[in-house]
Amino acid sequence: MIGYLYRYPHPLIKGEWLYVGQGRDRDKRHRAGTTSFGRRFRKAFPGIELSKPVRWTVNVDSHAELNDEEKIAMFLYKTWYGYSGGMNLTFPGAINYKIIGHLGGSIGGLIGGPISRRKNVTNGHLACIRKLAKTKEAQREAGRVQGRKNVESGHLAKARTFIGQAKGKRRKTPKS
Repeated sequence: MIGYLYRYPHPLIKGEWLYVGQGRDRDKRHRAGTTSFGRRFRKAFPGIELSKPVRWTVNVDSHAELNDEEKIAMFLYKTWYGYSGGMNLTFPGAINYKIIGHLGGSIGGLIGGPISRRKNVTNGHLACIRKLAKTKEAQREAGRVQGRKNVESGHLAKARTFIGQAKGKRRKTPKS
């Protein structure tokens, strides 16, 4: 199997690198700022255009091996965030992305995304979650409160209907 890797040069310091990634052509999304790297680049270097990436191919047996090649490149070119100026926040692989998704989901949900998470920070909801998450009793109380909100808003009934349709049959919602 042929794997594709790329790296972006530092816009100000010759011979240094910012980011290593994998994939055939993600450059358009990075330039548009729709990826987290693209957004971080725009914030760190306002008004500077992202250089074209240096691409190369590697022969690998599996996607896990391609992830390992990317990790090696991250340390070889010092693009991991632990290095000064590095912009790779996580290592490639399902575990890191699942952890990030879980954290994002508990703060803002998959549908809400960054906007929802930002709102939760500004309205104090995130602080409340952190405070409540300290004890098992507080976690149970938060679950009861959220469950009650889901029932009152009709979200639970909509979810049950959607699940029933997905399984090919329509479920009846319980009468309250």
